[in-house]
Formats: sequence, C-alpha cells, structure tokens
Amino acid sequence: MHPPTIGFRCVNATMNTPLPARKAPLLYTSPIQLPGKPWRGGIPLLFPQFADRGPLRKHGFARDSVFAQSPVADAQNGPVRHHSQLNVQPGDWPGWPYAAHLEWLEYPEINRIRYEFRVTNTGNDAFDWTGGLHPYIQISRLMDIEVEGLSDLPVADKLDHTLQRSPQQQLRFKAAEFERLYVGNPTVVLTDPGLKRQITLRSSGFTEWMVWNPGPLLAQQLADLPEGDWQQFVCIEPVIAHQPTRLAPGETFTGTLDVVVQWM
Repeated sequence: MHPPTIGFRCVNATMNTPLPARKAPLLYTSPIQLPGKPWRGGIPLLFPQFADRGPLRKHGFARDSVFAQSPVADAQNGPVRHHSQLNVQPGDWPGWPYAAHLEWLEYPEINRIRYEFRVTNTGNDAFDWTGGLHPYIQISRLMDIEVEGLSDLPVADKLDHTLQRSPQQQLRFKAAEFERLYVGNPTVVLTDPGLKRQITLRSSGFTEWMVWNPGPLLAQQLADLPEGDWQQFVCIEPVIAHQPTRLAPGETFTGTLDVVVQWM
C-alpha cells in the first residue's frame, strides 16, 4: 500500500469497498505515479483555489498535501470509515497567509457513500476561497455514457466561449477534450451501459458542477496517464468557482457529495 495522502491518491483504497466485489470500482486510478507528484485519480481536494482562478498554483495546495488519518465515530451522521485532517498555518504555502483546518470524511453504505469536506478558519483573519472535489469516476468508455441533470444551466465552456447555456438534452461525449463549468448544483445522473450501472450524484454546500475529460490530444501530454485511459473516466466535480466563499475566524464550511450506485 502507498502512504495515505489526500490528493490524486486520496480515497481510492477505501472508496471501492462499499460496492460489491464483483462489480467495477467507482473511481479511476492511474497505474502510473510520477515521483514527487500527486497520484492521478480518486478524489483530489481542491483548496484554496479552483483551477487557475487566482494567484496560487492550479487547484491550490490541498491535493499535494499529506493528511493525517484519525479514526473517529460520528454518532450524528453514522459510522465514519475514513477521516483525515490537515492543519494549515500562515506561511506554510506561498501566497496563503491564513490558518485553516481541513477535514475529509467518508460515510459508506451498501452501494452508497457520502463524502464530506470541512474547512474551518482557525486564524484571526477572514479569508476567501474557491475549490471543491475532483472525482475521477470510472466508466466503460467515454463515448458510450450519458449524463443527465445539467441541461439549460448557465455555463462557461473552455473550448466554446460563445456557449452561454447548456443544451436542453442529455450530455454525450465525443473523442475530444471536454471542460465545462455548470452554474448550479442539481442532481446529476450518469448512465453507463457498458458497466451496467447508473450513478446518482448529489452535492450540498457547493455551487457548481465542473465536467472534465482530457480527450486523446491533451491526454498525450499527461505523463501519468496510460495511452487510451482517457476513455475510462469522467470527472464530475462539485465545486465553488465563480463566487468565492468567505470564512470568518472560527467559521466552518461543510460540503458534501452523496453517491448512489444502481446496477442495471
């Protein structure tokens, strides 16, 4: 086993347990890990900056950080299978002069799992942040899946700047890069005929969904992604992007992602 880290390795070792062993895993993990780099796959945590929307490194520093694991029993929300924490002090990361406490929790059931991301301002100054979760959902083949729930929403499309609202139809993919930010957090349903399953995603606390896949051309530039593996995942990410969230000293943000798998 590799050392537990929150980042591209994140929850892959534990995520697959709630699903029947004979079925496909929920999350994709690349078989290639580059020395000194976070592992591609799982559920990277994005904090305190989403993508390049700010002065920090892309997606912030949380995905590169090693979180301390601490088993707990959360009686209010059910048994916690995984609990990781990270304390951030002013000056730990260039460009981030604030103190924060980050927590990652998993609440698994049969064919269902809820993830929880908590951010607490432990310093004396308020701060603004963007970010969220970056799940790599494993699929049979990108061009065969359908995604429902994201139609007729305001969007920002990296590859089509003229697009203002998403089409009123199911989302289908081509063999090409896809990166689109949907403003709103409706329920999203991914149907995968190849794996004979339907995945329902619900979020709270987050304000948008990002959908991303590198496609074949961009994938060639990713040294930690085997040839052809871009077809085996799609990232459907609950995030805060357009409007940063402000946390006053002592305040806590809680964002959740609830994932339900139904077999067809």
